Amino acid sequence: MSFHTEPRLHSYSYFGDSWHSYCYVDFLFRSTHSFKDLYKPWCSAFSISTSRFLYSKMIHSTFASAALLFAGLYHGIAVSATGSGVVAVPEGFTAVTPFEFMSLAPLPEPTGRAVQPRAAHEIVTVEGAKSDRLIVIYKDSIQAFDTTGIQPVHKLDSMKMVVVNNTADNVAKLVNDPTIDSIHEDALIKPFDTQAGATWGLQRISGDKIPGGSSPYGLTFQYTYQQQLGSGVDIYIIDTGIRTTHQLFEGRASWGFVANGLSQRDEYGHGTHCAGTAAALRVGVAQKAKLIAVKVFNDDEGGHTSEILAGMNYVSGAAAKSGRPSVASMSLGGDANKPLDDAVKALTDKGIHVVAAAGNDGKDANTVSPARAPSAITVGATAINDTFADFSNYGSALDILAPGVDVPSTWSTSDTAGAILSGTSMAAPHVSGLVAYFISLMGNKSPADMAQLLKSKGQSGKISKIMAFLLPEGSTVNLLAHNA
Repeated sequence: MSFHTEPRLHSYSYFGDSWHSYCYVDFLFRSTHSFKDLYKPWCSAFSISTSRFLYSKMIHSTFASAALLFAGLYHGIAVSATGSGVVAVPEGFTAVTPFEFMSLAPLPEPTGRAVQPRAAHEIVTVEGAKSDRLIVIYKDSIQAFDTTGIQPVHKLDSMKMVVVNNTADNVAKLVNDPTIDSIHEDALIKPFDTQAGATWGLQRISGDKIPGGSSPYGLTFQYTYQQQLGSGVDIYIIDTGIRTTHQLFEGRASWGFVANGLSQRDEYGHGTHCAGTAAALRVGVAQKAKLIAVKVFNDDEGGHTSEILAGMNYVSGAAAKSGRPSVASMSLGGDANKPLDDAVKALTDKGIHVVAAAGNDGKDANTVSPARAPSAITVGATAINDTFADFSNYGSALDILAPGVDVPSTWSTSDTAGAILSGTSMAAPHVSGLVAYFISLMGNKSPADMAQLLKSKGQSGKISKIMAFLLPEGSTVNLLAHNA
């Protein structure tokens, strides 16, 4: 169908209770469809140069107001033309002149559509890479949430979340659901970058300052500890997986969770290195703890929030089933992310200790998740000479510092391989191991009490160069993790 327009000097727009000749209006399109659903497709449907729309700067603002009024009441859109031409009318629309429009009654909403001027929930968008899924957070007050008709990809009961595909049908069902707290796009999360290079860390968390000029690369240092060494504790490494057959794990490492489509092996090495620092023989802190691989991404390209949430949900269920004290070690992160922060809270509310790396971008960790999550134990990195690592994130989100520069640990290329890496990714598992160590010595505590215990055992004021030129004095903790 098409509508023929003729040139005219002026026409009329409707404003208030009368018509005024403020601008050109040749005809209006009227549809039985809701304006809010079809406004954008209308705009993209018209390509004729003689047509102008209500958002055009060439149309008088009074007319723009009137056209918006029409759209809201009559599900219509006004179009003007400055010359002769034929404008196609999209299927499902009727073209009427302004004077014909005056005599029309408002159209009812289409059958079956709820009359709501605005969706209850706006989808929280993320910058950068994302998946084609949405993360839905239900209200704390909801005991059982109804997912009928949305076909969840993941149903994360312990966190009161679901992950769904980002389809028009799912969005239509979710945006007005009163049981939902918020809806979020599924951001890409990466393991923190590491720098190849090169365990002095064990000596530092169990002794005093290492003499100047010492090399960090050899296994020539002394680790002082009590024999329990994390016995009876499970450490979940949420990362790239673990080479569970590595000799230094002594059979204490196993697979727990693998995200959709990934293989049951550590193809990158990051997870194996972190696991070694936490609990491997010779290079690890808690050398009698069990290690459980929770693989949420393959490599430094990262994984999406939804897969990390699924891994954390697995940890929640597995810890509840085992009844053993549990630590979740997270050497990963990205921009501030409410679903990830809420998932940390869900774990700590269940008594699971969460240790998070601060990040390696030299910026405020309060802008990074899960580092900024209040109930996580967030760890910054130090070097062998007791200086703050120049790459480490900083700020009030940090709870404690630990060795993170030139750290030797296990590697994934063979059952005897090792590597030397730097990053807050290396600092965090020192603290994960310390949490397991303290549990085996003193019994399990609440995550909040464990955080306080770590702080009470730490060495205060030992680290220099903590971004004093960037931050107010004292805004970054000067407290080195220690087993006292």
